[in-house]
Amino acid sequence: MKIYAISGLGADERAFQFLEFPYEVVHVKWITPEGDESMSSYAKRLCAQVDTSEPFALVGLSFGGMLATEMCKFIKPVHTILLSSAETKKEIPWWFKMIGKMKLTNVVPNGFVEIPRPLASWFFGTKDPEMLDYILEDVDLDFVKWAVKQIMTWDNKTPATNVTKIYGTADRVLPPKKKSKAILIKDAGHFMVADKAAEISSILQ
Repeated sequence: MKIYAISGLGADERAFQFLEFPYEVVHVKWITPEGDESMSSYAKRLCAQVDTSEPFALVGLSFGGMLATEMCKFIKPVHTILLSSAETKKEIPWWFKMIGKMKLTNVVPNGFVEIPRPLASWFFGTKDPEMLDYILEDVDLDFVKWAVKQIMTWDNKTPATNVTKIYGTADRVLPPKKKSKAILIKDAGHFMVADKAAEISSILQ
């Protein structure tokens, strides 16, 4: 079996470099959104990178987890693992939804999306700002702007296939709901794939 890994918000496979997976990992590559393409349409096109002729699993990090959930509508993984992510629109924080309804992403310049690194370190809850900078240094800001808009307007109500959710209790970006059935990593922030890699790897194994 293969594991297809989808990273978060424009970051590449470096986001997964600290994790140990039980099977061969194939990193799903970002493709360019077609105009104001929906998340569902984009996820459907990502499915072309998955070999469905053999059993496979999906692992999605943050925005990649939302895409993995959408991909489950077109392909059927044996298992789906969401890391620091959301499965339905109910798990998106209220302030994301509010900004989406105000359509502020249509007027902000790309420079606004490039968060200063000290603020990004606090927001992502990482103790290793240099590693965060290394992972985010090649992010495409046009892609990030498109992705943020999709998150703000995401309307999904359909659960993923055979899903396991792993969240950090100190996640400021996508905090776990109080009644969530997720596996919770104590004191972990949104960047837990690096800061809590050993603990997460143990769960994956």
